[in-house]
Amino acid sequence: MKTCPMRTVTEAVTGALLDRLTHHVHILTMNGDSYRLKQSSRRRRSPSCRGSLLHRPTGLELLRR
Repeated sequence: MKTCPMRTVTEAVTGALLDRLTHHVHILTMNGDSYRLKQSSRRRRSPSCRGSLLHRPTGLELLRR
């Protein structure tokens, strides 16, 4: 299988950049609930946001308004 030479170079450069960036990184493991997950689930359950976030009106619905 032939690969594009540019793709191989791009993959090599990307790998090298990631190695450089992550060399001195400290990985923190967080236990607990995510505040973003809580906020998004609250927004989905909120009746005031249902019409605007979950339901996008179609062109026909916009014309009827």
